[in-house]
Amino acid sequence: MRVSSYNEYLLLNDSDEESYLIYNSLSNGFGEIHKGLYNALIQKDMDYLEHCAEKEQLLQGQFLYVGPIKELDQMEEQFKIVRHQNETLNLTILPTFSCNFRCSYCFENLTSKSGKRAFRKKYRMKF
Repeated sequence: MRVSSYNEYLLLNDSDEESYLIYNSLSNGFGEIHKGLYNALIQKDMDYLEHCAEKEQLLQGQFLYVGPIKELDQMEEQFKIVRHQNETLNLTILPTFSCNFRCSYCFENLTSKSGKRAFRKKYRMKF
């Protein structure tokens, strides 16, 4: 058994008992786990994971794998399927956390002081 390389964790502070959100970007698996299970996943404690009560859910969400799984090959196969289908158009945007989508290098003639497009002033119609 092995832990997926595509797991992401987020600490929840909304309760007295620490818990975490877990997300697998390969399978889109999503769930909430307790601190003990989080520690076992991070430390890759296979003895704990083999005998934990949540083992079946972890396998179903592909947070854990039994046997040799090549996750990169699996992701490449999914990409090929999506890339060659004709029914929908997929667009992925990966900005940084500080992005506000108003970069001067992204928008033509964007002024840094006003945040407005320069051509608006140039071509403003007078009524």
